[in-house]
This record gives sequence, structure tokens and C-alpha cells, in this order.
Amino acid sequence: MKLDARMTLFMTLVAVFLTCLLVGNLIGGKLTYVHAFDKDWIISVGEIPFPLTFIITDLINEFYGRKTARRVTLLAFAMIGLTVLIIQIAN
Repeated sequence: MKLDARMTLFMTLVAVFLTCLLVGNLIGGKLTYVHAFDKDWIISVGEIPFPLTFIITDLINEFYGRKTARRVTLLAFAMIGLTVLIIQIAN
């Protein structure tokens, strides 16, 4: 099956969105230092991928509509729930 450019872009945006959201949640407990304005700031490493999720949501909303962006967001939250469930079963 050959995908057109619009569907390929959509699948790529959704994959990056889901990856950033899941990785951000999984590594959220790890802390690091960022040196800025002559001071060391302690931040969660999970804060690094989250801004990209907002940009991707805006892109999906702009190119594919509000309904599709909402569906992708709900799918992502469901995948987070599935991830938590699988991790709990594994423990």
C-alpha cells in the first residue's frame, strides 16, 4: 500500500507525539541541572520532550482539524494508561 504525503505526515506527527508523551512520562522522575542566568536550575528530564507535544498538537489541529487533534490526544492518553498497566503487571 502506497501512502500519500498527507497520510505519511500525519502518521509521523502522531508517532512523534506519542513517543514524546510516553518518554516524558517515563523519565519524569529523573532530575538534572540546567545552568542559565548564572544559576543552576533543577528540572525534571521529563520536561524536555513535552513542549514538542504542544507544537505537534497545534500542527495536527491546523492541518487535520480539531476533531482529529482531539482524537490523537485521547489516543495518547489511552496509550499512557496501557503503558502504566503493562508496567504494573510486569512488576
